Amino acid sequence: MQTAGQPSPLLSSVGMTLKPRRLIQVIGVVVISVAMVILLMISEKNWSATAVLACIELLLGIAIRLAIRERLELAAKLTVIILALSMGMMSYMYDGIQDAAIIAFPAILIFAAMFVSLRFFLGLLAAMLLLMCYLVFSNLTGYHVNVAKPVSFSSLVSVAAILVTTAYFVWQLASDLRQALQRLETENRRIH
Repeated sequence: MQTAGQPSPLLSSVGMTLKPRRLIQVIGVVVISVAMVILLMISEKNWSATAVLACIELLLGIAIRLAIRERLELAAKLTVIILALSMGMMSYMYDGIQDAAIIAFPAILIFAAMFVSLRFFLGLLAAMLLLMCYLVFSNLTGYHVNVAKPVSFSSLVSVAAILVTTAYFVWQLASDLRQALQRLETENRRIH
């Protein structure tokens, strides 16, 4: 069993280790993306979304402090939980299954794949699927109907922030994998 602060066995087996710097970088990009959306929500006087996003920022600050103290697994899990719950809540409050928050789920899964255990990852995936089923079911039955707003500049900024954040996660993961492969190739050449 992996303990707080230890790299995952899979990452260690390919020469990758979870470093506080990488986790802080990734959370920092999320903080910047959320801050951009907060500014937009303030300009639109959407105070409920601003409040939710401000709470996300505060909790992400706690996750960064945990990462600085090398409580990496806890920081990563806290970040994943914060993001998944808040995006789920935003989709429930606003446009339902059509909300831009739903497209954050793949980015959250990529983040989770980088930093948490398989069991946690699969639980997260199951929770996301259940939420999406609930959103659709509650809309179809009339229990909770989300009325999708027309596309606006706000929609573009939200989707762009999610896309840029996802691109960053993917690039960092690919970069770490390339470095690990390069270390393995160097080690193989040294041995042979």
